[in-house]
Formats: sequence, structure tokens, C-alpha cells
Amino acid sequence: MASDSSTSETPIPLPPDPSSPQHSLDPYANPLYLHAADSSSISLVTDKLVDESNYNFWATSMVQILTAKNKFGFIYGTIPQPAEIHTDYGAWIRCNAIVGTWINNSVSTDVKTMIMYIENAHLKWTTLETQFKQKNASKIFHIEQQIESLQQGSLDLNTFFTKLNSLWEELKMHDPIPVCICGHCTCDSKARLMDYCDKKNVVRFLMKLTEFFHPARRQILMIDPLPSIRKVYGMVAQEEHQRIALPSIPDSVAFQASAKSRSFSPKPRPFCTHCGIQGHTVSRCYKIHGYPPSTRPPLSNKPDILPRPRFAYPENTQNTVNMVGSDSDISASSQLIPADKSAQSTLEQA
Repeated sequence: MASDSSTSETPIPLPPDPSSPQHSLDPYANPLYLHAADSSSISLVTDKLVDESNYNFWATSMVQILTAKNKFGFIYGTIPQPAEIHTDYGAWIRCNAIVGTWINNSVSTDVKTMIMYIENAHLKWTTLETQFKQKNASKIFHIEQQIESLQQGSLDLNTFFTKLNSLWEELKMHDPIPVCICGHCTCDSKARLMDYCDKKNVVRFLMKLTEFFHPARRQILMIDPLPSIRKVYGMVAQEEHQRIALPSIPDSVAFQASAKSRSFSPKPRPFCTHCGIQGHTVSRCYKIHGYPPSTRPPLSNKPDILPRPRFAYPENTQNTVNMVGSDSDISASSQLIPADKSAQSTLEQA
């Protein structure tokens, strides 16, 4: 009976021999080892557990740090409590208390009141997991919804890629990629499946970029096979840095700028010093040389300040405007006199 009871008990891991070379090189190889820096007052993570919204991020950070200290067995229950008569009982109690204190220091005040009086570190961890860990189906749906709705928009490239990559990693934790577990696979299906998922992420990343990166996106899609997501991000970031350092001006913008510069320097129009009107010079002024036979001089629309005299112009009075020496000018001036006489007769009838 004694032999049966001894075989049914859970085996307790014994600490390695202190004289062994492995123990002298890595003291943390023994999970019951506590360093002088492993104080109960430290907090392992900067972002404390608040509720189910940040549980996954908090739990991942805690597991990584406890794995580095070789204390993850206390939260998973793989290092059971030894009997009181065992030589490692005191070391296990101390390590369990330290891990439980680290958990208390890493949660908010409201959450701490729920696990404060639980002594076993494994029971503390399972209580928090049951309370705050969301179901995989609902969490996967929420993460996929965030990925689909995320666009670069006004975000810079670094911020956008960081958000998108964090969602991919969180989705991978809740919905891991299936791999072969038979142990006899020779086709390297795991590497091929990882490469397939990475290419899908490359296409998703390029689709969510703005039109600013259209030239870089076109060049990347022409590469066969597609590079990894890390290399694609590096190529797009390099394109962004080149555009910022060497901004290019489109041809249409340059043409408009040159047209505007030419419009601000118009060609000067001719000016007549005799009549003060632009469009002709003194050598072509009609008021000096007379109007052509097919045209008539413009009549002023403004009424005269003083009425015209009722008597006719004296015969010896000459038009000073049309005083020219040529025969053509004399004929032009003679044609203007009837117009004046007709205007005078109109005024007399009025």
C-alpha cells in the first residue's frame, strides 16, 4: 500500500546540484532560486490590469517576464507545493509568495481587492483568467473588425504599421496558425503556411495605404515572389523619406506657375500724348490726322454744359483739330462740317 501511494503522488522537481556546472553558470535554472533583486515591492509591468479590455496585453507581458525569471511554473501549476517535511518546502513557500505579490502589484486597486486574500499564485492567476479573459470567438471577431476598419488616413506610416501589426499579433495569439502535430511531416508545411499568411498581410498592408504611396505599391506588387512584410514596410518607409527630402513638382503645377509668372508682366500698350487714350500713338491719332471716310467721330454722351449758339460758324473759322495740309485731310475735315450743321439744326428745332 505504501508503494502504491508513493507512486500516485505528483513528482516534485528537485533543485539541481549546486556543484554542477550548469547551476554555476545559470542559477535561474532552479525555479526555486531567488535573486537579491527579486523584491516583493517591484511591479513587473508598467500597464496594470484594469479590466477585460487590457487583460490579453497584461497577461502576455506577465508570462514573458515570469518566463525570464523561470517562475512561470507557479502560475501554471506545474510546480506543485511539496510536503512540509520536504527540504524544498520553505523555498517553494517563499517563491510562491513572491510571485503572488508580483501579481498583486501588477493589477489595479479594484482588481487587487478580489485576489488579495488568495495565497496560492496559481489560484490567483486562474481567478483573473476566469474573470477577465474573453471568449476566443468574440475576441477574434472584435480583432478582425478592427483590422478591416483600420486605414492609414491621416496617420503617419510608423503609427499605422504599429497599430496594424499589434492587431495581427493579438489575433495570432487567440487564433494561432494550425501546424502539423504528427511529428512525421517532411513537406515543411509550417514554414509554407507561415509564408502564405505573411503574403496575405503584405497585400492587406498595401491596400490600406493612401494614394501617396501608389508608386511604391505598384513597384512592390510587380516583385515575384513578394517580399516579407518587414521588407515591404522598409521599402515604403524609404519611399516616404525620399518624398519628404526631395519633393517633386508635377508638370501641370510647374506649367501653371510659369503661366502665372508670365501674366504678371504684361506688354505695355501704346499711349497717345495728344488725346490721352491708350491703344494708339500720336502718329495714328484720328483727332490730329482725321477720321477715315467710312467712320464718324464719336459723339459725346454727356450733355453740353452751355447750349450751342444758334448762329452758324463763320466762314473764316477753321477746325483746329483737322488742320492738315494734305488734300485727304481737307476732304476729311469738310465731311465733318455737315455733321456739326446737322447737330446745330437739331438744337434750333428743340
